[in-house]
Amino acid sequence: MVTASLSRLPGHCFSTCHAILPLSRPHSEGLVHRVEDYLTANFHRDVPTDEIAALVGMSRRNLVRRFKAATGARPGDYVQMLRVAAARSILEYAASSIERVGLTADYKDMAYFRQVFKRHSGMTPAAYRDQFRRSGSPGD
Repeated sequence: MVTASLSRLPGHCFSTCHAILPLSRPHSEGLVHRVEDYLTANFHRDVPTDEIAALVGMSRRNLVRRFKAATGARPGDYVQMLRVAAARSILEYAASSIERVGLTADYKDMAYFRQVFKRHSGMTPAAYRDQFRRSGSPGD
C-alpha cells in the first residue's frame, strides 16, 4: 500500500494527505497486486522490468501487458505516480526545499522532476506547495 511506504519518510503525516489516491483502477489480478506492492516498497530506486518479471515468473512482455490491462499504466509509469504521490505528500506537510523533495522522491534531475510532477499534478511543485500554504492546511 502506498501509505505504508510513504510513512517511512521521516516527519511527515501521510494518512490524511491529498496525494494518497488510488494509483490504479480496481482489479482482481493477484500477480499484479503483488507487483504493485513490490513497486510501492521499492519506488525509491530504479526497478528493472526484468526484475519484476522474474519475481512473478512471467516474461517481461507478458508482465507489462497484464499490468497495463489491470492498472491502466505500465510499471514504469506506475513508479512515477508513486514518486509524485510521495513528493505531493512532502510538499503538503513539510518545509523542505523543492530540490530536497525531488531528491527524496528519487529524482536526481530537478528539471525532470518538475516536468513529471506537473504532468501528474497539473501544476509545478512550488505552485502545489503554495496552494497549501495559502489555505493554512490541506483540506481547508
